[in-house]
Amino acid sequence: MMSVETVQHRWSRSHVATAGLVDRWALGALCVAAGSRVVIAVVCLAVTRLFSAHPVSAGMRAPALAEVFHGVLGGLLNPLAHYDGVWFLHIAAAGYPNGQNAPFFPLYPLVVRAGGLLAGHGYELAGIALSTAFFLAAAALLYVLTELDFGRRAAFCAVLALSLFPTSFFFQAVYSESLFLLLSLVCFWCLRRDRLLLAGVAALLASLTRVTGVLLLLPMAMTYFGSSERASRGRARPAALLLPPLGLAGYCVFLWRVGGDPVLWASDESAWGRHLTLPTSTLWHSLRAAGYAVRYVATGHAAPLLQAIPPAIASPLVPPWTSSVRV
Repeated sequence: MMSVETVQHRWSRSHVATAGLVDRWALGALCVAAGSRVVIAVVCLAVTRLFSAHPVSAGMRAPALAEVFHGVLGGLLNPLAHYDGVWFLHIAAAGYPNGQNAPFFPLYPLVVRAGGLLAGHGYELAGIALSTAFFLAAAALLYVLTELDFGRRAAFCAVLALSLFPTSFFFQAVYSESLFLLLSLVCFWCLRRDRLLLAGVAALLASLTRVTGVLLLLPMAMTYFGSSERASRGRARPAALLLPPLGLAGYCVFLWRVGGDPVLWASDESAWGRHLTLPTSTLWHSLRAAGYAVRYVATGHAAPLLQAIPPAIASPLVPPWTSSVRV
């Protein structure tokens, strides 16, 4: 790993060289990140309006919280607050009564609650706005971190890949992904600047956002124990390594007080069909789900979507072996 002096030198040299000028790579990366959010919003509108998408099942809806907009605005925003977003909004509005909804960690809904109160209890709008803001900040920080090691072109490509990845729509939905990504990148940025304590604070907040935030302890420990300057850092520095698990421990104490079970977040996840497994198992289930989606379209179940498309465009999309699709 590069020393702090080398990082600071490269940072200074890179930015002095462009003083007073617009970094076109950075500007392009920001435009890609922001533009991708606009595209996703338009796709949401197209799916709900043009293609007459089926309504969300009753168990995944919260009309008073997650469907507060109507018309075109509803088509743009409401799809971003369904499914897990419903539970985040419930927590933002009512907390964790008797430990309910424990698998959803507290920092993100707490931030949404604060934003929603400022917006006059507009939790849905606050969640979407905050998630989008967190994502844009994360994209900017990803650009900075990548530029330090690989240059501007690679930094631009990193933001491009992040923004256009098929599941990147979660970064503007009422989900905790964008906040977790931002806190993780802040942790790495602090490590690059030799700010172990601040990195620990970011990791603590990340572990209050998602349980996987505890794993940020690993790069922190590698940075601390792998540095030749560790002996000169003082005795208080290793205490920062305790911060990532401290966030999870604090949440466990909270659940023990309100629900009587400190690991309620883990036991409740099994009721949602979630459990620890090998990465290969996750890959296999993903491939099976992709195969199901292909069969769904190929056997004609997507006919309502195709019927909404003009015949000249839809005809090439209809598999020749299906007789149930008429366009």
